[in-house]
Amino acid sequence: MPLHLIKLCVGCDSVADLEDWIQQKLKQKKRRGQKPEHIHTTRMVPRRADELTDGGSLYWVIRGQITCRERILAVRPFTDRDGVGRSGTSVNTNVCSGSRRFSTSVNSSPSARRSAMPWSPSWWPRG
Repeated sequence: MPLHLIKLCVGCDSVADLEDWIQQKLKQKKRRGQKPEHIHTTRMVPRRADELTDGGSLYWVIRGQITCRERILAVRPFTDRDGVGRSGTSVNTNVCSGSRRFSTSVNSSPSARRSAMPWSPSWWPRG
């Protein structure tokens, strides 16, 4: 069963802001000759990475609502320059919200939620 992450999207006021930010980062990587993939870096490495990459998604909380999600493709632990362990989560570059449908993502209906630990679809409130 896939496991999902919920993260606060700090600095974005809308899904459009998030999409613009992602496109800007991808263009910067392309100019530097790096692989143009969207990596979300976190301080902690997920212990259940296999479940996250088995169909899991990264759900974004924007202005107190889960408004969109990105499919998780890979979890890559690494150590930064200061010797601190980090996690790079590679996600699909297509952001999916309730009003749009992408071929590689699934819609997310807005739902009030705070950032939390990984969760399973069986815990999702019905109705």
